[in-house]
Amino acid sequence: GVGAAGVGPTYPLDEIMRHDFPEPHVDGGVASGIVEIVDPNFGNAWTNVPVSLVKQLGARSGDLLGVRICHAGTTVFVGQMPFERSFGAVGMGAAVAYTNEVMNVGLALSQGNFIERYGVGFGPDWEVSLSRA
Repeated sequence: GVGAAGVGPTYPLDEIMRHDFPEPHVDGGVASGIVEIVDPNFGNAWTNVPVSLVKQLGARSGDLLGVRICHAGTTVFVGQMPFERSFGAVGMGAAVAYTNEVMNVGLALSQGNFIERYGVGFGPDWEVSLSRA
């Protein structure tokens, strides 16, 4: 078998960097979080905001959400989109906020590419705010 030496050199503990990811939260009628993942195959942006937080705002399926995405403090996208169970609830090319596979809010264009259209990336400096419109 391969011992620890076969894995590579020891890494100094004082060089390990920790990245703090903002936890999703609700404050003053706004659910906030980050764009955690982008899906390059379908062009969707996955937030780390649980659908349960959006429901705490009183939003239900079919309601309009106000959506703002900022990158390093600069607004990249601001608009309204319906909060729907599926893409079929909106017309082709329309924006939609939906529940993704991990029960968080996803942002998409029906049969379109949301991240490409609006230049959306991901990481701790891609902040998302969701509110009832």
